[in-house]
This record gives sequence, structure tokens and C-alpha cells, in this order.
Amino acid sequence: MPHSTHEHALTQLNSGSKFYSLDYIAFRLICEFVYLDPVSPKYPKRDLCLISTACFRLREASLPLIFNEVHNLRLHREFVSTWPSTIWPYIRKVHVHDKTHLGKMRDVPVKVNNLDVLLPRLNNLNHLVFHLESLPEALLEAISPIPLKTVEFLETRFDIHCLPGVLSRMDHLTSLALTVMPERSPDIDTNQEFEIVETILRTVASRLRRLEISGDLIQFSTLAQINWPELHTLCMVGHVPSSRPKPFSVVINHMPSLRNLHCNFSAGHICRQPTVFLSDHGANLPDLENLSISNLRHEDLLIDHLPKNLRVFRILALRDIYGIRTFRLQNPQFYTALDDDNALRWVRAVAKLPHLIELALTLEQPPSPTLLELIAESCPKLQTLELEQAEFEQNNRCSAYSMEMFVRPLSRLKDLRKLLITIEIGPHDVWDPFSFPTSTYVSVDVDFESAWKLFAENLPGLKTIGFLFHNRNRVQGPRSCVWNAGQINRYNSMISIERYFIP
Repeated sequence: MPHSTHEHALTQLNSGSKFYSLDYIAFRLICEFVYLDPVSPKYPKRDLCLISTACFRLREASLPLIFNEVHNLRLHREFVSTWPSTIWPYIRKVHVHDKTHLGKMRDVPVKVNNLDVLLPRLNNLNHLVFHLESLPEALLEAISPIPLKTVEFLETRFDIHCLPGVLSRMDHLTSLALTVMPERSPDIDTNQEFEIVETILRTVASRLRRLEISGDLIQFSTLAQINWPELHTLCMVGHVPSSRPKPFSVVINHMPSLRNLHCNFSAGHICRQPTVFLSDHGANLPDLENLSISNLRHEDLLIDHLPKNLRVFRILALRDIYGIRTFRLQNPQFYTALDDDNALRWVRAVAKLPHLIELALTLEQPPSPTLLELIAESCPKLQTLELEQAEFEQNNRCSAYSMEMFVRPLSRLKDLRKLLITIEIGPHDVWDPFSFPTSTYVSVDVDFESAWKLFAENLPGLKTIGFLFHNRNRVQGPRSCVWNAGQINRYNSMISIERYFIP
């Protein structure tokens, strides 16, 4: 950190500023002295004394932030599934795992048998996330009296008879997530799952404000028949339901409070009918503010009936994620991105949305300056722009355009804060498959450094930037791991970037 930056932060600390009013730079300084480098010869010991009075405030403010969300595993010398009682008052969200998920310690079992006693003793607990393939009935019964507002069952099997009864007793429940793994165990009774999930939804529908559910667990007709008076957000993931598809304008007909709709189905090796959002020009749509659709068919009539109050609009191309050793997903069914003509059609359509601040498009080809010019002209209030190439992995071409040709139209977007974009930088097969937690692309560092500096200097409001480039093979893990991104930090005339991978 430059010396002048430290002087700025120390000035705040010396001036008697309240702890909660300190800016990012001052916090970084505190962390450097208190945690990272308390005896650095570069900064004299006297500077540490100047901030010593902040320690109590730091602890007071940081404990709720640090322990607000916890997991029942720790990757240290041994696995533990309990927490010290001194932090119990701060715990509001708990992730429950039955095995580890990281690196060399992957798939090591984690005990959950004591959580049925521990969880009811966390007085401020209101959010539970289960990362369990099979749900222990004793644990489910133990959590039913807890006043939970949010419960998430992620990548779980739902042929469990007691589950509807447990959820029916959760009077405070307003948010529910039910998802399954892409590849499922053959011994699961899927017919029983359908019945149990339908029972759950009919039981809690009247009080839910948010629902995330895998299309593998439900039929479109079930969603269409149930009344959802309070539902504010519906997020559908996994695969398109196996039943005969219904237009989403019909599916959401009994959701008068719906404002956020995410139809994020993934294409897979199992043939499912494509999603239809709108098939009738006379259909009515709710007053949506946030709409996300994956693998949209070009003939869908939605383009002529976009809700006028949309603030966020995303057209995605999603496909199943399999392990690095699974190669059978070579041609996912109905994996659809926008070609050049359709991309321009959709940008012209969203030009009619006066409140749009976030736009994401997944394209067949990398974005061109022509597309960026039209976006800047049509959506002048954009704060977030994501332009991703769908089949980007084996693209080793060099762009026909200079980087300045991409920056020039984007400079017209004065409110732009976040930019994620696919760019073509030629061959770059230097790849470290053993890096952790994500692959490292050594040869793109120079390209990234020059690119982010150019964008940061010409887009003064930009805070986050990410580039997508990969051409070795088809990505088998989450696509997010190949976004080379960073947070832009500005102070006076200085610009720096903090690199990270997008979660």
C-alpha cells in the first residue's frame, strides 16, 4: 500500500473518527497492523499505538460479521462439528455438511449426529443450509421448533416421508430451496419424491416469499395449480420438468406478488423439451423487476412483451456441470445462445425499458464493438453489463478489434460499475491443473494487466471488471472459475486492482 495511502488512513484514525465511519483504506490499515504484519519495519511501531484504541470497536463490530455464517467443518488438524458457546449469540446461518468438498480432503465424512442437540440451542439461528444427500430424520425433527425463516436443501434426495410434516410446523418459514444433483443415485424413488415435494409446496405456499426449486422435482402443472399469494421470487434450476411444458406466463398465473423470476434451467444429456416463456400475444405477465431466462428459443414471443418495469434482464446459456473425469456431456440438448442478429434484436427490445440497470447476454460469438455501441445507445443507465460467449473454451483466435474499440462505446455508460466480458486474446494453453481452488492461467496475466488498466482509466465509475478467456478444453467445473476478475480500488490519481475469481 503506498505511503500516502497510509497517511490518509492514519489521519482518519487520529481525528477521532467513529469506527463505523472508517473507509476501506483505514480498515485495510488496521488489518495490516493487527493481523497481517504487526511488526513491519516499514511502518514504525508508534503507528500501531495510534490505532490501538480501535481494537475493542474492531472486535465488537467484527464478531457478528465473522460468525454470522458458519459451517460444521473446519479444515485444520481434525474435523469438528461444534462451535464454542461464546459465539453462539452471533450465529444466524449454519451450513450442514456430511462430507468435505475441497482439494485432497475431498469426500472425508463429517459427523452430524450431535447437531440435533446443538442447533436448537442457537437462539438467533434463522437460516439453515443442508448440503446432505440424505437427511437424518432425527435432525429434521430437532429443527422443526426453531423459528427458521430460510431453509435450503441443496443437492438432496427427497424421498423422506417426515419432511412435509417438519416444514409444515415452521410457521416463520418464508424462503425455501429444494435442489438435486445433476447425476442422481438410481435407487431414488422419483415418483415418491414428486408426491412429497408437491405436498411440501401445497403446505407452505401461502407463506413463502422466495422459492428455489429444481425442475427435476416438479411438474409445471403443479406450480400452475397452487396459489402463491406472497411469493416474491421464484428461481427454477436443474433441468426443465419432464412433463409437457407450459408457457411460463401460465405457470406464474397465480403469483400476484412475483417480482423476480429466474428460469435458469441447464441443458443436459437427457432430452427435455425447451422452455417456452411466452407463446400467446394475449398473455399477461406480472409486474416483474428481475427476469432471467436460460437457453431461450429464438421464436419465443417474450421479445415483444417485456415487462416495462424490468431493472435486471438476463438471457443465459446454461449446461450441466460434471466432474473433471466425466466427458459424456458433449452435445447438451437445447443449449442455446444468441447469434449476432438475435443479440441485436434483443438489445433493441430492451431499449424500451426505462429502468434497466443490469443486462446479461450469452452470445454465440464474442461481443463486437457494434453490439457495444448499440448497448450504450439503448441502455444508458446500465450499472452492470455481462457479455459471455457460450462456447468459449476452444476459442484461440486473436480479436480483429483493438481493445480501445471495446472501451470507446462503454465509456458512454457513465453509471457502469461492473463489467464482465469475453475477449479473444489468441492461444494461451499454459494451464496449471493442480492449482487450488481454481485453475490458474499463467499466460494471460500480461493481457489482463494491460486490459484492466485501459478499462479502469477510461471508465472512471467502474468498480469490478472480469474477462473470460479459455481455449484448452471444455470446462468441466463451474464456469465461474475461469472468469479472471478483480475489484478496482481508486484513491486520488492512483488505481490498483485486487484479483479474485468470481464465486
